[in-house]
Amino acid sequence: MNFGITENFNSYGPYRLWWSRYEPCRGPKSTNLTILSTNLIKDGDFYYSWVNFTFLTQARIDEIKITVYALKNNRSNLLMRYKLDDPCQHFAIASIIEKQLNAKNCVVKKGNYSCYANFTEISYAFFGNSFFYGEYMQKITTLSKKGNIACIVLNSIFEKKTKPMT
Repeated sequence: MNFGITENFNSYGPYRLWWSRYEPCRGPKSTNLTILSTNLIKDGDFYYSWVNFTFLTQARIDEIKITVYALKNNRSNLLMRYKLDDPCQHFAIASIIEKQLNAKNCVVKKGNYSCYANFTEISYAFFGNSFFYGEYMQKITTLSKKGNIACIVLNSIFEKKTKPMT
């Protein structure tokens, strides 16, 4: 599968980034407003996320929570909790929600939506040269006041690049 990447992977930072776990999880609310199916696709050195949402009802995306844990020796240590109370006011997240889910003012209509994201490109753009080597687990939860929209757990591994990748 080729997603049209023409850049050389070796032009990205001094680290190699890959994922060892990627799966849906249960959200904190008792009601699910969507049916979610997702997959992480590896194409060469690049990773892509495919997500299919079936919104069972119209819903407003009110909040996104991200929790990050450092993983070492079968132990997890909480590093950070990040909460976006109004994701459609966020400089980067707002355009993703609007484009991928055809949302106006963070409201997504009932229906089926498929989204693709280049995890590799997004991650390198976000982390740049500010990162730590090691393995990390992120739990990303998207919520409406009415219920859960999405929950995904993924493990990211940062390794030092020792030689150019082929």
